[in-house]
Amino acid sequence: MVSNRNLHALYNVSSFVQAIPHVLKKDSSMRFLIAGEGPEREWLESKVNDLNIGPFVSFLGAVPHVGMSSLLRAADIYVSTSTSDGTSVSLLEAMAAGAFPVVTNIDSNQRWISDGRNGFLVPVGDEAALAERIVQAGKNRELREEARRRNVEIIEERAEEKRNTMKTVRIYEAACQ
Repeated sequence: MVSNRNLHALYNVSSFVQAIPHVLKKDSSMRFLIAGEGPEREWLESKVNDLNIGPFVSFLGAVPHVGMSSLLRAADIYVSTSTSDGTSVSLLEAMAAGAFPVVTNIDSNQRWISDGRNGFLVPVGDEAALAERIVQAGKNRELREEARRRNVEIIEERAEEKRNTMKTVRIYEAACQ
């Protein structure tokens, strides 16, 4: 699974790190990739060592945009534990790539994720709930596959730039007539 948010307090990657031991108690086959840079990296690496989960976690640093799509396509699960956000391009990219979203239950994520249908929404800062949902997603391949199909449709319908540009042009043209 992948978290690709920058390592800043706003993105609360520490909540993800603290959920990992709970996940591993239920499924020790999972591996966790953290792609991003920021002022919390050293502290997060230290926390991973303190929790004795180092063999399961890889810090990838900043991943160029070109490599991010490959990383997201290879992931089964995408995790974002942000405490606040606008529409997250990272979430939209993960949805388009087919990674199952497990994200915080904030307004911007609620606009894209229907809990239990195309991803999971978890309360901000609730590591136990986050861990439970990660395990649930990891064990339910059918749910992940169905969500993958739904998410590609959602992205094509609501986030595809050319299609939305054309919609905007048509609305503008109709308003001008």
